[in-house]
Amino acid sequence: MWPITLVFIIIAMAGIYSLPSQRRVENTVMQQKATAIAEEMTVYRDAVRRYYSANPAAAAVTLQTLIATGSLPSWSLLSQRGVTIFANHYSGNQIYIYANRLPEVDINAQLAAVSKRSILVGTYRASDQMLYSKVTGQTGISLAALAPYNLPDGVPVWLAKPD
Repeated sequence: MWPITLVFIIIAMAGIYSLPSQRRVENTVMQQKATAIAEEMTVYRDAVRRYYSANPAAAAVTLQTLIATGSLPSWSLLSQRGVTIFANHYSGNQIYIYANRLPEVDINAQLAAVSKRSILVGTYRASDQMLYSKVTGQTGISLAALAPYNLPDGVPVWLAKPD
């Protein structure tokens, strides 16, 4: 009888100890997804900056044009997939890189890290059309140029200038 009781106790303890481990795995997977999406936005931003530096009269550029002109590196997943949630707008020597829908995971912490805590990275606040930074809070930077796109509240935005 004791051996059976001991086996049940061991099985119960193993189940209890595996729950936190499962949560850690889920958190790690979510962080890896967020990092991958933030890195994808970084590659996209760099490609858009290169394109507008070479084509200052353009108002917007598609992913397909970035691929065709070589602005987007062929090794990038964006180039290989040919699909992205990111888009851009260019006006007044200001480049707006934004997600046209909310990413599946929150990427704000990863964007803050990859941008070295830049004030030019944050989220779109639809209520006042302003950039909200995870680092500094309200930035006072207007994103009114993005209003025609009807972006959802909270999408990531990264501002840039052409080279």
